[in-house]
Amino acid sequence: VKEKTPSTVPFWNGESYLPIFTKLIPRFLWPDKPKENMGQEFGHRYGVLAWDNLTTSMNTPIIAEAYMNFGETGFYLIFFIMALVMAKVYSIQNKANTKDLLSVDTIIDTIIIAIATVYFMQWESNLTMMIGKFIILYVTTKLIRRFIIQA
Repeated sequence: VKEKTPSTVPFWNGESYLPIFTKLIPRFLWPDKPKENMGQEFGHRYGVLAWDNLTTSMNTPIIAEAYMNFGETGFYLIFFIMALVMAKVYSIQNKANTKDLLSVDTIIDTIIIAIATVYFMQWESNLTMMIGKFIILYVTTKLIRRFIIQA
């Protein structure tokens, strides 16, 4: 990516981040919602996939995605934003902890922090896919707290 951007492949100027704005809209409300095809776009633009290959998906590392969108500025900006988000998630979950280290809430909060950390470590996936994982984690946690812990 660094070798080909922007000399051969122009900067994407945030194009790969556009699905962030539609991620929360379910397909049953918007049946023609554009599909995320970052793996195909990345592979074709950088010449890793043949143009007639419409099934293979290339992983787009978050680091490479940040650079191909906005260069070095984007690279550092994405890391800064991700650090802020991770700090906020950690802070919220830590405040929710009780003094009892064996309480169900404390154990679940610890698991949430661990899972969130693992997601942040999965740099081989592009940013919008990682955000999708966070949404699933958030909804699942809310459902567990509401229907399982409360019972």
